[in-house]
Amino acid sequence: MVIEETLLQDVPNVTEYLAQKTELPKGRIKHALACGALRVKKRKGGWQRLRRATASLQAGTMISLHYDEQLLALKAAQPLLVEDVRDYSLWFKPPGLLSQGTEWGDHCSLLRQVELHFNNQRQVFLVHRLDRDACGLMLVAHTGAMADRLSRMFAGREMEKHYRVRVVGTVEEAPFVINQSLDGKDAVTRVQVLASEGNTSLLDVVIETGRKHQIRRHLSALGHPVVGDSLYGEKAPQGLHLSALSLAFECPVRGRKIQVTADENEIHRYWR
Repeated sequence: MVIEETLLQDVPNVTEYLAQKTELPKGRIKHALACGALRVKKRKGGWQRLRRATASLQAGTMISLHYDEQLLALKAAQPLLVEDVRDYSLWFKPPGLLSQGTEWGDHCSLLRQVELHFNNQRQVFLVHRLDRDACGLMLVAHTGAMADRLSRMFAGREMEKHYRVRVVGTVEEAPFVINQSLDGKDAVTRVQVLASEGNTSLLDVVIETGRKHQIRRHLSALGHPVVGDSLYGEKAPQGLHLSALSLAFECPVRGRKIQVTADENEIHRYWR
């Protein structure tokens, strides 16, 4: 169910209004609001999620409700806090968790789960992305200035990121570079083979550019799709075998280089 409209008159209680509009029970409306399924845009400013069930809205406000009972019933996988530096934090994102929310809600996103972890006392800003079905390390900024700083570090290749990837087939052992444009833009992926097991190969991957699904698309084009990749290969019951393993950079708060590596046992737990 999708409702998108501009209010023609003041709404004293958004839950009561939507319950009448949709004929849904008020309890479901409140749950949808808590999950971030309602966005509003006032005459000044951009779109924002509205969660307060008793909120009032003025005439002229634009509302956008995307209600899907099955999506709203999903339980969010819980991320693990690796390090808190106050202005930003570092997390291990499990598979099944989006980086940020969509128009259908944000309760199954890393940003929302981080927000809840800090009891809504900190702002959250997305710095970089990781596919929903992938797992691994992610940074979340807590101020606009830090978000800008970290984003510029990613863009300037000041972040050293390594991915652990298992692909279908036996890959040659010598390190090699994939230099193949994606969506009309340069894309460079560096690959080193760590081990081969059965009909799969375990790789260490570094990307010099951040194109959408770059690792998955590059490896699939070579004839070695990532194990469990339903988009560019074949879906597998154990999920997508791609993880953001390590991250190294000059900490803008502490003024020294930090390097964090995820627990590979934790990664392989999701790959079984």
